[in-house]
Amino acid sequence: LFIEKVGHQIYFNRGVAGSQAYVRKFGNKKPHTVGSEAYEWLSRGLFEALVSFIREANGVDWSLHAAVYEFQLPSIVNEFKLAVDRGVDVKIVFDCKHENEFDKYGDPIGPWKGNLEAIHNGSIPKSCLKARKTNPSFIAHNKFIVLIQNDIPKFVWTGSTNLTEGGIFGHSNVGHLVRNESVASVYEMYWQQLNGDPTAAKLRPWNIENSPMN
Repeated sequence: LFIEKVGHQIYFNRGVAGSQAYVRKFGNKKPHTVGSEAYEWLSRGLFEALVSFIREANGVDWSLHAAVYEFQLPSIVNEFKLAVDRGVDVKIVFDCKHENEFDKYGDPIGPWKGNLEAIHNGSIPKSCLKARKTNPSFIAHNKFIVLIQNDIPKFVWTGSTNLTEGGIFGHSNVGHLVRNESVASVYEMYWQQLNGDPTAAKLRPWNIENSPMN
C-alpha cells in the first residue's frame, strides 16, 4: 500500500507474518525458495522505495546519516557500501549494546552480533560507523536516515522498519519518506546527538527541550 501527500510518501508492506495470505499464494515455502516474486509481493514497494531513497545520494555533494537498531539485510547494507563507492559521505549510528554478551541459551543479547557480521560482510568502512554502547539498559531503537546535500538536510526516511529481512518483508511495518527541509533538519540535529553516544541522562534533556510538544 502506497500513500502520497504533498511532501510525504508512505509505504506499507503486507505484514503477513503468521497469516494465511502468503501460504495461499506461494504455498508453505520460504521467500528465498520462491524467489523475487515472493519478496516483491511481501515488500509491496517498501524495499524498493528505501533503495531508491538511498540511491538519491549520488555523489560527493551528498551525505547519508543513518541511525538504526537492526542493520542486517545484506542488500541494504550493500546499498550503503555502494553509496560510499559513489563518494557519498556515509555515517551510520547503530545499536551495539551488550557486545559479546549472551543469554543462558547462548543467544546474543540484542542485535549486536547480527549488526557486526552484516557490517563486516558488507565491507562498510569503519570510518562510516558509530556503535552505540553507553546505555546497556536502553536499546538504540532509532530507525531513520537523513539525506543531505551540500550540508543542507533535504529529506528523511523514517518509520517502524528495521533493516532486516523480517522487518522489511515479514513483520507489519511502514516506511515514511518526508521531503521537507525543516523536518529533515530536526532529524539531523537529533542524529548529531546520537552520534556522540550520550548517556540517557544527557540525551533526555535535549529530547525534552526539542520535543514538538513543547
